Amino acid sequence: MSNKEVFFKGISTQTLITLVMGIMEVFVFSMMSRFLSKSEFGYFAALTGIITVCTSITEAGLGAAIIQKKDAQTSFVATVFSLSWLMGIVGTLLIFVFAPVISLVIADETLTTPLRIMSVNIFFACILSVKRSLLIKKLDFKKVGMYNISAYSLSAAIGITLAYLGFGLYAVIAVSVLNLFFFNILLYCRRGEVPKFAFDRSQISSIFSFGGWLTAGVIVNNLTQQMDRLFLSKWLSVTALGSYNRPAGFVSNITTRINGIFDTVLFPMLSKAQDDEKKIKTVFVKAVKLLNSFSVVLFAIFFFNAELIISIFFGSNWINLVPVMQIVSIYVIFNIDSRLVDCYFRSLAMVDLGFKLRVCSALITFIGLYIGSEFDILGVAIGLVVSNILTVFLKVSFLSRRLKISIISVFASMFLACKPILLLGLIGYVNLLFFNHGIVQQIVFATLYAFIILSMFLFFPNMVGSEYAETVYPSVKTKILRKFCK
Repeated sequence: MSNKEVFFKGISTQTLITLVMGIMEVFVFSMMSRFLSKSEFGYFAALTGIITVCTSITEAGLGAAIIQKKDAQTSFVATVFSLSWLMGIVGTLLIFVFAPVISLVIADETLTTPLRIMSVNIFFACILSVKRSLLIKKLDFKKVGMYNISAYSLSAAIGITLAYLGFGLYAVIAVSVLNLFFFNILLYCRRGEVPKFAFDRSQISSIFSFGGWLTAGVIVNNLTQQMDRLFLSKWLSVTALGSYNRPAGFVSNITTRINGIFDTVLFPMLSKAQDDEKKIKTVFVKAVKLLNSFSVVLFAIFFFNAELIISIFFGSNWINLVPVMQIVSIYVIFNIDSRLVDCYFRSLAMVDLGFKLRVCSALITFIGLYIGSEFDILGVAIGLVVSNILTVFLKVSFLSRRLKISIISVFASMFLACKPILLLGLIGYVNLLFFNHGIVQQIVFATLYAFIILSMFLFFPNMVGSEYAETVYPSVKTKILRKFCK
């Protein structure tokens, strides 16, 4: 099977899995938004920020090191596996002990007990990364996806029940903890595929020569991504953090899922082709054109349907956050470029350069967040979007130079990939400017919008973009439209 066939098979599998996971997450999100208060969401956002950063420290890029290493021998995998357990246990214990201090620094003492409960996620995430990476290295995306769906379904059912019974913050904590717990149970139930505990000292240096820089980069990147959750409760308030994080988190979760389709498939493939400079260049240019044509459509959906999305999935008491969601949706266009560049840095083992750029990104984001916080949550949204745009341009510039590709041509490809917004933007603005915003009108517009977008992808591929028309559409036309016609 050719790389192209492997890529599209992986994309197809990941797309289906992502669609199922997205639907479940949106449903859970909608239910939780009606049972929990803004302050409870604020506390959970702060908890998530803390655990995400701490997990990146303890996981140490071990899973990614397995995927990137071409000849991952048994002793290498066993050493990585042992290190993941050790670091997971240590990380969990440290957070459990220092929870009172961390809680006061980030928010207040209310956070202490919930933080101690969620500290177990550090251990779960560490031991999960190795097993999951072994399957991804084999390009077994279907199995990983099925385990993920099963684990989330069970944990979500328990969490929603707890939320209905009035457990508030602890209901969403239960979803987070149980999801990782069940995911690990399913992975470790596979017979004959559990690595052994062993430490091969000769392998440790090679693990951390890649994993060390990657860990530093992941830590800084996660710190950058979680800055709003770590600082806004002090700079503004816990309630303000909860208010901002709901629309921002909604957009971010869906975008991350979609980005993960390409990231999960591309990383192992690029790692195998890292010595083929011509192929790497070709894939990069094609990926920029293709992914940006998708991201701009996603942006249009969020931006022009923000009021309906909030009404349905949040409830009427969140309707004042429509402008925040519209601003945050701009982030969608550039987020996928950031993930693509990071994927290249990891795949080509350019983790030291990736780390340096992420430090710059953290500084830019901190400044944007700090300035934005002076103008409440709307200012925060604007500050973070501007920071993200500047960061993406910085990363793309450095990678283009490394791959010896014209920076101007790359930016031109990004710009031309925004072709779908010409029609979608025109229709969207006409609706915003000349029609009322009643719920019936919003539903009619959303239905029309969906029909137009589907028509573009199924019947007018050139309106989406040249790369989509040349590489993806032939497969769509052959496998989907023919079945539909039958």
